[in-house]
Amino acid sequence: TLSLHDALPISSTKLNPEKLSIFKEQLNKGGIDTSLWGVNGRKSVDHLFWETFEQRGCIIAGLGTSRLKRVTHLVKINLLAEIFGVTHVLQSRLQFQYDGQIIERLEVPLRKLLWSKDVNNDIENPELQSPTSSFTESWRTGVANALHDRLGLSLQWQLTHLEEDVHAYHFKIEDDVESDGYPGLNTMYCIHQISFNVVEIESAGVQCIGLPLGQEFATAEGEFNFTGQLEEIGRAHV
Repeated sequence: TLSLHDALPISSTKLNPEKLSIFKEQLNKGGIDTSLWGVNGRKSVDHLFWETFEQRGCIIAGLGTSRLKRVTHLVKINLLAEIFGVTHVLQSRLQFQYDGQIIERLEVPLRKLLWSKDVNNDIENPELQSPTSSFTESWRTGVANALHDRLGLSLQWQLTHLEEDVHAYHFKIEDDVESDGYPGLNTMYCIHQISFNVVEIESAGVQCIGLPLGQEFATAEGEFNFTGQLEEIGRAHV
């Protein structure tokens, strides 16, 4: 899974049933077998519909054709702190799956960038995979929102306690990936990876993320639950 918690945040009954039915037909025309979706940790068609048209966390290019592809842009954040001379990175320890299961998996905070306009099924448009794509919100906005939504860190807190490692920024594309959540759905992940160092780990203001000792902490934001800890970077699964 690419997110720490992806339970459908609204009831399926609130989704437009006619549009949902058309969407499912378009997936089937594209050769996607959705019969096993929604069970055993897989997401449902309802979830993909919500993610695409309500959340705007991805787009489906070529919908209704055999060249159908899900495209999502996301930010992955390395939050680093030096504890007793050893660099540690903040990672979640528990993740909450689509069907309510809780698993242990180390993962840095991340968030999908929101799409601001449609691509009109132009799957060849180079902006679909551009790090400065005009189709999505900027990655800097996504980072600030991820730290706020995932960890409860205000923009002022971020400006006060974090320093970006500008040389560590990395953008990569993972194309033609079969999604774990949506089996059979060809997906392109466009990933911005950003690193921040926590300044003054002895400051009282950073106790909310387990510093200065790197202790575990938990936070809840709406449908999201997070148990985090700072792992030694040599053992981090980034």
